[in-house]
Amino acid sequence: MTWLFLVLTASAQTTNHNRDFDPLHQFNSAVRKLVSQVTPSVVQVLATGYGPIDSSSGNSSALVGMQQKIGSGVVIDPDGYIVTNAHVVNGAQHVRVSVPIVAKNDSTDEPIISRSRVVDARVVGADDDIDLAVLKIEATALPALRLGDYNKLRQGDFVLAFGSPEGLQDSVTMGVVSTPARQLDPDSPAVYVQTDAATNPGNSGVHWSTSMVNW
Repeated sequence: MTWLFLVLTASAQTTNHNRDFDPLHQFNSAVRKLVSQVTPSVVQVLATGYGPIDSSSGNSSALVGMQQKIGSGVVIDPDGYIVTNAHVVNGAQHVRVSVPIVAKNDSTDEPIISRSRVVDARVVGADDDIDLAVLKIEATALPALRLGDYNKLRQGDFVLAFGSPEGLQDSVTMGVVSTPARQLDPDSPAVYVQTDAATNPGNSGVHWSTSMVNW
C-alpha cells in the first residue's frame, strides 16, 4: 500500500507539473488573476432624477416622473474619486455608488467580493463631449486602478469588460480589441476603441482591462 501511494503521488505531481506548462491552463490562471485584481475597484453607479415617461395611452401631453439610471464606474484614486460616463449622471438629482466590500479568500489569499455598501456620491466634473464624469464619495483607502497607456493598445489584444450589465453587479465579459482607433464621424475628433466583448445597458462607465492597459 505504501508503494502504491508513492506511485500515485508521483503521478499527481507530474500531472500538476504538466498543467503549469499547458497554454490553456496558463491562460485561465492569467484571466483569474486579472479579474481578482480589477473587480474590487469596479463600482455600480445609481443615478436618480426626473425625466419624461412614455405614455401608452396615446396622450400627446408629456409626462414627467422619477427615473433611475444604472451604470458602472471605476475607482481611480484611493480617496474616493470614481470615473464613469457623463450620460449616466446627467440631470441626476441624487447619485449613489455601490462599492464592493473586499474579503480575503483563506485558501488562495486572493481578494473576493462578499457584499457591497451603497454610499452617496457627488459629481465633481463632467465633459459631455468625451462622455466622462468624475464622482467623489466620502471614503479612503479604496483599491484604485492606475490608468494605462492607450498608445500600447493593439488590434487583437485580449480584453475584459467589467461592469453592471442590466444592473447585474460584478459581471465580467471578454473579447478582443477589434480596432484601437475607430472614427465613426470623419468630421468629429472623437475616436473609439472597438471591441467584441459583450456589453449591455448598465455597462456605461464600464472598465476595460488588457494585460497591458486599463481604460
